[in-house]
Amino acid sequence: MVRNHALSSCATLLAAAAIGASALPSYSLDEIASGNVFSFPVGYSNIAKDDFYPIVNVTFDGQTLPVLLDTGSGDLFVASDRCNVVDVQSGCYLAQTYKITKSTKLLNETFGTVVGLGTVSGTDSFQKVSVGGKTILNQLAVPLVNFSGSAGEFQDGQFSGIWGLNTRNVSRNWYFNQRLPFMDTLLAQGKLAKPLFSLTFPRRYDPDSIKGSLTIGGIENIPAASKVTYSDMIDTLNYNYDPPVLAPQGWTVQIQAIRVNGKTIPVSKGDLDPAGRYLSLIDSGSSRLLFRRPEFEKIAAAFTGKTVINPDQDIYFDCSIPQLIELKYHDTWFPIDPLDMIVSDDHGIVNGTELCHAPISTWDRTFGDSIIGPTFLKNAVSVFDYVGNDALAQQPRLGLAPLTDAAAAVKRYSSLYQQRLV
Repeated sequence: MVRNHALSSCATLLAAAAIGASALPSYSLDEIASGNVFSFPVGYSNIAKDDFYPIVNVTFDGQTLPVLLDTGSGDLFVASDRCNVVDVQSGCYLAQTYKITKSTKLLNETFGTVVGLGTVSGTDSFQKVSVGGKTILNQLAVPLVNFSGSAGEFQDGQFSGIWGLNTRNVSRNWYFNQRLPFMDTLLAQGKLAKPLFSLTFPRRYDPDSIKGSLTIGGIENIPAASKVTYSDMIDTLNYNYDPPVLAPQGWTVQIQAIRVNGKTIPVSKGDLDPAGRYLSLIDSGSSRLLFRRPEFEKIAAAFTGKTVINPDQDIYFDCSIPQLIELKYHDTWFPIDPLDMIVSDDHGIVNGTELCHAPISTWDRTFGDSIIGPTFLKNAVSVFDYVGNDALAQQPRLGLAPLTDAAAAVKRYSSLYQQRLV
């Protein structure tokens, strides 16, 4: 998972009880004879103005908390009431927290990880995990955590924890305590109709937006004009070992090219893959699209109309002009609706032109040569397929099906973009 503190004027992670956890519709669940398929809606906090942090309401032993869906990390954890929620410098500022009681099944196991720029630490507990009144797991090891070292990492009230949906190779609870993460536990118990989950995310301020969904054990309905294409997860170096070893440790696939307003941008040789492929980590916890510096510079140069570029970090553009970005995966171009190029609460007048902030920046670290989050994922059905019930006995694969018609999205832009300027 990647956090970007400078995104909103450029802001970054838990949820305020007084305001309400989230604005999500009621839940629905389906069960089929060959196994279970659980499907629940994905939304955004009702205190957020943007649509960068997708959440689901999850109940832990009777306490319901909003958690961020994060395909870039491997652990499900929530803030405890031992975390400071009134100090603006606390990562738990304004958090709705899990209340530890005498009946809470605390374990003699510690947990620690990094979220954005902050350190998370806490204690494992056994929890019954439910969604929408339906028990998904009767017992799962869920860390109850405190935050230190960084303010606002839980977005000042948007959510209360993180639901990591990456592989167990990046799970800190697995590495230190041998506790299987959520999906691995379901797979090991053979509870699912199919060993996979799929995601779609809604778009705010769009009257034609789909309803977002997390579907576990199956794939939600895909439009007839679209189809899912797949590629195997590409191994990257796991630095938990000395020396590091190649392992499947992220929903990481090759991005073949980028296209901006009709101009194709070839990608550089990748830094992480021995074969030189330029890798994308599909990370629903990342608020921006992140690229290596050469690709960022070429993307910025291909924007049309008036622009202001802050090197290595920000692109501002004329809000009235649609910017069409397409990413190529599996030999297929996936258009991003130009509406998704607008950071809703970061815009202003410069020399008579209203400029909008694009959610694109640079990345120079590991995990992928690019980090691809909800800005892209609002435009596709994404399928995270473990292939079998032993999650790492075979290579997992990622599937994508496009949802956005490029020409239609550009055509409607002028009538809708001002609704995103909040």
